[in-house]
Amino acid sequence: MYSVIALVVLIIFFAGYVAAWVQTNSFAIDNYKKAEEALKARKYLDAINGYQVFDAKLQKYVTYVGFTQISTMFEGHPIFGIPSIVEKAKKEVMKLIVTMPTDDLETYFQNTVRNKNPYILYVVAELIHRAQVSGDSSKVSMYENIFSLLGGKTNEITKYYDTLHKEASE
Repeated sequence: MYSVIALVVLIIFFAGYVAAWVQTNSFAIDNYKKAEEALKARKYLDAINGYQVFDAKLQKYVTYVGFTQISTMFEGHPIFGIPSIVEKAKKEVMKLIVTMPTDDLETYFQNTVRNKNPYILYVVAELIHRAQVSGDSSKVSMYENIFSLLGGKTNEITKYYDTLHKEASE
């Protein structure tokens, strides 16, 4: 009797896990499409970090997440693996960090520096490079200090920059 109850509980738990995984995957795919639309419209911040729109039919704001959030949805090694949409989102984030205008990149940095953003050191490495190219030594110094404050070592800046550009070009 107890083994039957335990089996039923296990099946219910497993079914719930499957349903959650499928729902999250569907959510990721739908939001990836919205992020692609934002990217095509050159709304880089919306594509990389998400946005809200008012839905008149629902009479409320609807939130769409960006490539950054999609890329981190399946952290923790889910039983069924990580869907390919997550890897695609990671590549889009890297491409956007390299290609988006500096003003947008700085805004992305400012909006996400306080949050858990796995790309923040890549962003800062890119901003350091852009400041070096433009000859803005005060920004170079500022971003190098920020890089260190965020846990990066000054001698790793080039490594982050090179890795970013390598992954963005693949």
